[in-house]
Amino acid sequence: MENYSISDLYKVVSRDSGGSQNKYHINGVWYKQDTMGEESMAEHMASMVLMHSNVSNYVTYESCYVNGKRACRVNDFLKKGESFISLHRLYMAVYHKVLSDEVFSISSVEDRFDFLVTAFKHAAHIDLREYLSNIIALDMLLLNPDRHFKNLGVIYNGKEYRQAPVFDNGQSLGANWNLCPPDYSVEECLRQVPSCTIAGSFETQFSAVKNSLFIDYDSLMEDISQIQIPSRTVEILKFQLGRYEKIFSSKIVNIINGNG
Repeated sequence: MENYSISDLYKVVSRDSGGSQNKYHINGVWYKQDTMGEESMAEHMASMVLMHSNVSNYVTYESCYVNGKRACRVNDFLKKGESFISLHRLYMAVYHKVLSDEVFSISSVEDRFDFLVTAFKHAAHIDLREYLSNIIALDMLLLNPDRHFKNLGVIYNGKEYRQAPVFDNGQSLGANWNLCPPDYSVEECLRQVPSCTIAGSFETQFSAVKNSLFIDYDSLMEDISQIQIPSRTVEILKFQLGRYEKIFSSKIVNIINGNG
């Protein structure tokens, strides 16, 4: 893997309290260097899953080293004149209320999801149903505890909004050692990690959406088998893939539909 020497002049001060990475931005590329945990590996594994899925709008994280430490790199997905606007910020600007407070004041998880979709159809004239459904499904598979409304969002070019790609999966798969210490087993990580988007349970969230995420298991498992680096993130992903194969396998869906 490539080792990039990057000056601290390019380090970006992060306001993210949950992660454990140094972040650098230079020449249109983001670099995320691990300081504790396996977040760069989690990003790489999430990219691998998405590469073998039917989701087309996502960013790909490449494993590397930064100043001799494990890291990952990704091209900036914003074009000239564009900005990423979180759902939290957009909702506050339009409705002058805190989105998370509004969502969790609704008792039904299904109604919370519908509320989100409707709110941003009105606020930004954009349909986020499939975007949010895919992310909620992906987060259940990857055990991502960090999908709050400040890292979900849209892209604005000064005239109109477009859907943001799927990105920032670094705390998935037990990669954050503050939440899942390195001596935790796969089973302990599964018990420890909560969701936070529209419910505290990944499966409860998933039950509120219509699944549109499907994965080519054969090709994904072939790529996973080539990984030589020992990592708990890989073991958790294998466990989760087995656990949810009947939900996400495109091969199984095709058989059920009589197409294969």
